[in-house]
Amino acid sequence: MKKKFHVIGIASYIASNIPAGSKEISNRSWNPEFGLNASYRPEYFAVDISASYVLSDIAGKPEKKAGEIFNLNTAISGQIPLSKNSGSSLSPVLEMTYSSQAKGQANPANNIIFLSPGTSFIYNNLALEILIQIPVLQSDEENVMKQESRLITGVKFLF
Repeated sequence: MKKKFHVIGIASYIASNIPAGSKEISNRSWNPEFGLNASYRPEYFAVDISASYVLSDIAGKPEKKAGEIFNLNTAISGQIPLSKNSGSSLSPVLEMTYSSQAKGQANPANNIIFLSPGTSFIYNNLALEILIQIPVLQSDEENVMKQESRLITGVKFLF
């Protein structure tokens, strides 16, 4: 009898941009990001959740400060082996992304939810991915740029 396996993972992270570039195109601010990722993978199924919070300019240099940002992403996927010994599989995925930017001196408040169906083709250590990101709910503020649907592609080397 084959044993089933389950994988649970939790990881936190801290990141920041580097305030560089020309003053004409960069506000040269430090914006640290704090995040938490969690993953549950029972055999050929996966649920991943990521949350992050971005602090806006902790050094207080720009004249107009942007609002802080909260992001939440959930992905549900499966893995369908294409044959028993080929090392290739197809992995359909459905993601939901919520992003909320608080009102700041440099921007109006902005909330958006994306729904993103897609798939990955995996062959040995190489994965080719494609997602269609569709905005299903977004702020009605008049000064907020409206998001349109977009295509996201990617290539990953798995090790």
